[in-house]
Amino acid sequence: MMGLFHQQDPIPSYSITQLTEWLTEHLQLLFEAVKLFPVKHLTGSAGSFETFAEMIESNRNVDFDIISLKSYEFRMDDFLRIAAKLKRSNHQQRQKMNGIIPLRVDMIVTAAILTDFVIRKLGITKLSMSAYSLTEGVIWEMWNAPKA
Repeated sequence: MMGLFHQQDPIPSYSITQLTEWLTEHLQLLFEAVKLFPVKHLTGSAGSFETFAEMIESNRNVDFDIISLKSYEFRMDDFLRIAAKLKRSNHQQRQKMNGIIPLRVDMIVTAAILTDFVIRKLGITKLSMSAYSLTEGVIWEMWNAPKA
């Protein structure tokens, strides 16, 4: 998605509009599923969500060790503020921001737009991060499943 929509820096509003239109079209199955099984809590697994958490906590001047955390609860206003800041920023500004590793300096903008879009579209009221990936969760569940 970054390659398709984030070709100028900072990302222009028309690119954000194009991205959200693309998401609206390509996430229809998700929207249909949420109508049947309403969701109010979004949990991201590591990656961009770790970056969001690190940015928020570094702005608070709090000692924060993302490596030792297993989970993190976001205040929605904190996330929305960081997402807006990322959308307005250019590459050089993001490089100087605390909490963004070099690998994520460019991709974090698209991740913020996607996350913000999903929150607003689904009416998400609770946002969190899990340090565990989907693969680890499946393995844990299989390991701990009752034996037949």
